[in-house]
Amino acid sequence: MEERKEKKKTLRKACKDQWKNLSSDYIATASKKICDTIRTLPEYQKAKRVFCFVSMDRELDTHSLLEAILDDSKELIVPRVLSMGKMALHRIDRIDDLEKSKLGIPEPAADAPTVTPDDVDLTIVPCLTTTLDGARMGRGGGFYDRFLAVYHGDTALVCFHRLTVPEVPMDPWDVHLPLVVTEEGVYRA
Repeated sequence: MEERKEKKKTLRKACKDQWKNLSSDYIATASKKICDTIRTLPEYQKAKRVFCFVSMDRELDTHSLLEAILDDSKELIVPRVLSMGKMALHRIDRIDDLEKSKLGIPEPAADAPTVTPDDVDLTIVPCLTTTLDGARMGRGGGFYDRFLAVYHGDTALVCFHRLTVPEVPMDPWDVHLPLVVTEEGVYRA
């Protein structure tokens, strides 16, 4: 257990360092390809409610996907941080409804309508790194680990291909996700 924890810590640091060195052009181009690919997935096509993170800083840019979800007449669900490791799911009708939280994260207002994980058809899951067969490592907050433990709908794990790795040390609570999307393609476990 202690060895796995140390391996995770080392991998997380290496991936964060690599992430910081990605060029803005690469991030923009790869983000667009990934977001465009999401819209072609059968899981997306049949979904009525899509839960997607709102990107910030140098993350995979989801803004075009958020707009597309609304343009495609689907309900857009986004997260709002409640406390460390816990988030609420809120429906929004316009991207302009998002406001920067005290943590600097674009979020819906606290009074925006909430939904439960059971109400979501498809979740776009972020990560720091992943294997192409869906062994995911997040940034360390545990938000999506807790969510995925109770969620039963479809998922699409999104990651820059340059940040994928051959192996991620997995704890018993970590969830393998069956669908990974990078700018290089779609990978199904």
